[in-house]
Amino acid sequence: MSRTRIVVLAAIALIAIAAVLWAVLQKGEATRTASDPTQETSSSQPTGEPAEVEPEEGDSKEPAYDWMPIITFEGGEPVENVQEIEVEAGDLVRFQVSSDVAEEIHVHGYDITKEVAAGGTREFEFPATIEGIFEIEMEQAGVQIAELQVNP
Repeated sequence: MSRTRIVVLAAIALIAIAAVLWAVLQKGEATRTASDPTQETSSSQPTGEPAEVEPEEGDSKEPAYDWMPIITFEGGEPVENVQEIEVEAGDLVRFQVSSDVAEEIHVHGYDITKEVAAGGTREFEFPATIEGIFEIEMEQAGVQIAELQVNP
């Protein structure tokens, strides 16, 4: 094999490696941007401080972020009506539910459920992998508390 051919093949290999690294770094940057706690992903207003989170297996004792939407369920209904949470596919969906009654919270479409104790708060965080509009409800009460919209 000629020296010129080896140099050309080496250059092509380096360009391919650089392209793969660039793509990986761009995906990492998109993930960091998507998880930036200063970016608002809901129509609910920030409280300035995170709510207390009841630990559950797999949940940390401290909230992972300085702010996330908090949905409050009192007297059998959401306090601020049905919250709208909108994210892009690939982003993290993050929210908390505070309840005055023990209940099961169900994210339809993703089939994620968590129990919340009376007077407790439960934190949700999961990747937005399914596009569409999904109901989040207090399962036993059959009351919708939020609408999750995952855009392409």
